[in-house]
Amino acid sequence: FVKDFPNDPRVSAARHYLGMCRMQLKDYVGAAAVLQQLVAADAKFEQIASATLNLGMAQFNLAQAGKADQFAAA
Repeated sequence: FVKDFPNDPRVSAARHYLGMCRMQLKDYVGAAAVLQQLVAADAKFEQIASATLNLGMAQFNLAQAGKADQFAAA
């Protein structure tokens, strides 16, 4: 959906749910990437606080897994 309909008004919600799904799958690289896109693209998204929190959690998990540079990002 995100790739096929980038201008749809629901794309921010789609990115958010994609990020949440990747978090559940422990795909922290993928989750961080998609949530970073969401935060950068739509600061007025109604669930921006949740997206930002989960972005930080993804970055923190990456840092704990050995990518120490992600501590500062988290």
